[in-house]
Amino acid sequence: MLIDAIIDATIFDAGDRERLRNDPLVRLLIPNPPGHYNFVIVSAMGVITEGKKGLELIAAYERLEAERGVKAIRADTGTARSMEYNASKIQQAIEVADRLGKPYGLLGYSQGCANILMAESSLLSGSPKQQQALIRPGGGLVCRQLLFSAANGSFHGPATEIKAQRLIVMCEEFFKYQQGYFSRALSSAVLEALNSILDSAHFHKFMGGAQSFLQDGCRAFWRESQHLAHVPTCTLSGVMEEHTTPEALEMISHLLTKQSGSPLHDSQVHVFDAVGHPVYHNNRNGRMLKRCAIGEGAIQRTHHWSPLCEEVAFLQTPKDIEMGSFDCAKDRHVFPWVDVNVRFGFIKYTDEIADDKNQSMTTTPERHPMSFVRGGLASPGATPMQETPKKVALYSMVALHGTKSPLRETPKTVALYSMVVPK
Repeated sequence: MLIDAIIDATIFDAGDRERLRNDPLVRLLIPNPPGHYNFVIVSAMGVITEGKKGLELIAAYERLEAERGVKAIRADTGTARSMEYNASKIQQAIEVADRLGKPYGLLGYSQGCANILMAESSLLSGSPKQQQALIRPGGGLVCRQLLFSAANGSFHGPATEIKAQRLIVMCEEFFKYQQGYFSRALSSAVLEALNSILDSAHFHKFMGGAQSFLQDGCRAFWRESQHLAHVPTCTLSGVMEEHTTPEALEMISHLLTKQSGSPLHDSQVHVFDAVGHPVYHNNRNGRMLKRCAIGEGAIQRTHHWSPLCEEVAFLQTPKDIEMGSFDCAKDRHVFPWVDVNVRFGFIKYTDEIADDKNQSMTTTPERHPMSFVRGGLASPGATPMQETPKKVALYSMVALHGTKSPLRETPKTVALYSMVVPK
């Protein structure tokens, strides 16, 4: 009964709920064995964030570190900044994770999903040193997690662009009409103020950050991207319902439903867009990423701000507190992704790493460089070499004459071999 209640409370689609109920492994609830993971998380949050000072998913990160020894490194991304800027900050966080000498995974939330994919693409197409940060023996990138991914844009972007164009036309008509009633000095002052705002650095940074929500920006991003083909991608998407909608998101939720014609969204992105591969651009890299998307989980009953808590405390209303709109489980954004990659071997236990090193040091016998001639093992688990007359003769020659390359046929070795083994 408890498992059924959890399934009903968290999973949106009725078909997904039925499949989970009929899955015997769900009933068993088999946890991973205790121990620490050899793993680090590099996380990048959404369009509005405080970067490395942010508090998104802080409680889940602390529990994960306490239980599994997994540290989370926050990228110092900026609010409403371009993907190129945020990708550079994610690369700095990856350098910190790489210095720890552990494999790492990339976790993105909302626009942070596009940013981590941009960072991976920049490293993979960069210098050999940058590529080594992704592909390194015993480390590198091993998995991705995309929370409510906005890498395919949002209907808010094109709709806002159309509204902005209409607003500009309306303002132009309004100011033209008012020119006859106000002095030239006032008109010039208003125009200079508008030009100062539009020419400011903050406005240009904001417009750069808005490109990821527009179709042109997403098309340019996916067209040039390249990613690793062996890294599995997990995604989490959600659909808002009346009992899971915070009051602060009611207007924007209804606005997105009206603009798109579909209620299957979390107030920011639709479930068919919140995936780990391009939807509106078809190329080889996109098809490869679609094959990597092996962890597209069931659609959950939640909203776009579910990873947040303390950051939106000033927006919570008595109704939100009564319904617990922001009290949903935060661990589900992180723990299932990490645990499933451990079960399938993409993430190792630290004990396994230590045991493998100790075993290789204690069980590998010390061998003489010439032991392979005497029938020794070339590598652990290999079969001994058969002692043939030729090998015996060559080994005897090495022992007598000190030749360094016993198997190399030189006039001297051929003569010695013919003396020891007559035809």
